[in-house]
Parts: sequence; structure tokens; C-alpha cells
Amino acid sequence: MYIKLKSIIVIILISFTVISCTKRDKELTGKESAEIHFNMGNEYFRIGDNKKALAEWEKARELDSHNTKYSNNIAAAIYQEGKREEAVKLWQELISSPSSPIEATYALINIGNYYKDKKEYSKAVEHYEKAIKQSTSYFMSYYNLGLVYYETNDMEKAEVNFKKAVSLSDIDAHSHYYLGNIYRGRGKIDEALKEWQRAASMYREFFLPRYEIANYYFMNGKIEDAIKEYRAIIEINPDNAEFASIYANLGFLLIDTNKLDEAEKAFKKGQEINKDKGKDFYFHKEYPSR
Repeated sequence: MYIKLKSIIVIILISFTVISCTKRDKELTGKESAEIHFNMGNEYFRIGDNKKALAEWEKARELDSHNTKYSNNIAAAIYQEGKREEAVKLWQELISSPSSPIEATYALINIGNYYKDKKEYSKAVEHYEKAIKQSTSYFMSYYNLGLVYYETNDMEKAEVNFKKAVSLSDIDAHSHYYLGNIYRGRGKIDEALKEWQRAASMYREFFLPRYEIANYYFMNGKIEDAIKEYRAIIEINPDNAEFASIYANLGFLLIDTNKLDEAEKAFKKGQEINKDKGKDFYFHKEYPSR
């Protein structure tokens, strides 16, 4: 299984502004109200409701028009709606007069993502390097720069930047995952396993490192451990169509361990969620029976 990860759009997140319960809405300042709408937008964006997120951020910008952080997040929302050039224009405007250096950093990263998605790698690198100069301790700039080098097969530079990213953050599961892939490519399988395990421990929903861990266990004859990892992936979202091949792999391992009823259930579930009808993922045509 190979799934190319999409660029991660960076938005500005802050904790909710605490407003005294004795304050009525009419007593709130424009900036206080803007912060409330801003945080509501962040929450909608987190759960995937871009339309409501955009509406909240636009209200925030109306109430506090001089604060550029709202524009950064508005650009992120419209970028995900496919209005990429419009989003890039907003980010470029923001860079010219940001409210803070980190806002310019986010904008530069997001513009870099735009160029990386277009495979204009030199322009992507240019913007990520500008982001690093703007905020030298922000890990996402190094992660994205590492990802460009990884995709262009410059593994030495990719490794340098992924290592820098993880040195600055204890939540960067993606950089650990890619470091694992780099070490696997060099034949350093035990080092690769450690990186994948670090990634899996940081971010439960990020299933790719668990997939690699399961493959490692399978190749080393640790079938029960491989089954455990496949089950952990499926538990993230049992109906995820991307997991059809996981169910197939799990089914065959369950056959190997003589768990035939469980294998049948795995094959049937995999067929049920399989959206790619051009592939059957080697589902068993005749389910095993006792």
C-alpha cells in the first residue's frame, strides 16, 4: 500500500478567550467578539465543516479588521474548497503586513504547499526556506521542506529536515514516519521500526506507520503481532474504504492462525467497503469453513 500524503494546510489556533459570565453580549468589545467567532471557526474547521468555519472567520475579520490572523484561516478554508489562487493571493497580502512573524510563517508554508502540490518544487523550497528564516523554531517549515526533498528523492536533505522537525516538536508523527521509510530504504530495518513506533504512539488516526509495523512483524514471523496492528488500524474507522486491503491482509493472517470464522468476517467486511472495484485486493472467493 502506498498513499501519498497531502500537504498539511496550517491554520492559526488559540485557546478560547474566557469572557466573564457577568458580561453581556452587548458589553463585549469588537476584539472580544472577534475572538469568539475565531475560535468557533477553528472548531468547525477541525470537524471538517469548512463552510461554517469560513462564516465564523469572516465575522471575526469584520469585527477586528486589522488582525491578519483571520485572513490566514479564511485562505485555508477557501484553499480546501478548490479556490487555490484566491487563497494564495490572500496569503501573499498577509505576508506584506502580518500582525506577527508566525502569521507570515504560516502564510509562507501554505504558499509553499500550493507550489508543492503543483510540483513546482523550486518555488516550494523557496517559500519553506523563507518560512524558516521568519520563525527558525517552527517545526512545520522543516517538515514540509523535508517532504519536498523526499518526493524528489533527495533522501539526505530529507533526513536532515525531518530530524530537525522532530527535534523541535514532540508531536510530529509524520516526520518520524518518513524517517522510518528512509531507514528502511537503507536497509536499517530496526531503526525504521523505532521511527514508525514513535509515529504510531503520537497520532492514533495516522495509520500508515502501523501498516509498516504490521509488515515488519509479518516479515519476521510475528503473525499475532501483525494481526494486532491490522486490528488497531481498522479500529480507527472500520468503514474507511482505504482499509479494504487491510481487511484482506488481516483475513489471510487469520487463516494462517486457523481463525477461520474471523477470517471470513474480515474478507466480507473488506468486500463491503471496497470502493475500487478494479481491485479485489485478493479477497477470498470462497470463504473458508470448518
